[in-house]
Amino acid sequence: MRSTSKLPALLFGLIILAVGILFSWGLLRAYNKAKAQEQWDQATATILESALIESRATPNSNLSYHLELKYSYRYGGRDCLGSKVSRIEGASSKKKKVQRLMKNYPVGSSHPCYINPQQSDLVVLELDSKAVIYNIWYPGLFVLGGLGIILGSLLPSRATSRMS
Repeated sequence: MRSTSKLPALLFGLIILAVGILFSWGLLRAYNKAKAQEQWDQATATILESALIESRATPNSNLSYHLELKYSYRYGGRDCLGSKVSRIEGASSKKKKVQRLMKNYPVGSSHPCYINPQQSDLVVLELDSKAVIYNIWYPGLFVLGGLGIILGSLLPSRATSRMS
């Protein structure tokens, strides 16, 4: 009896391994960006404007909400303006969530802001969370599974080894 081809299992294992590596790399990259923010310069920002903005992407889409901020800070001996709460921002479909965020930044209040020294126009009020690294186990399972499938497809099967 002839053994079946191991190529499909090998290819499947390679695909699973590649997916796991890709997602692991993405999580590590996000963690490294958050970790690098610890080295950013710090200044004090004063909130100048704080508004809840409602918008629709299309006439038939649901309302989305976004916090629009403007704050001033002093950096490198000059007065600057910033508008970002965090490095990655987006609209939310939850109005109360944005309202809670807005309450954290009332007009006239002072907050620490963080400035990227390599790109001084990138300034944020909140640093990224490094907790993303705790999710690395999930794509790690794909890496281990892919390696197991590859190894299993390369080892001789028991039925083949007994017949020899």
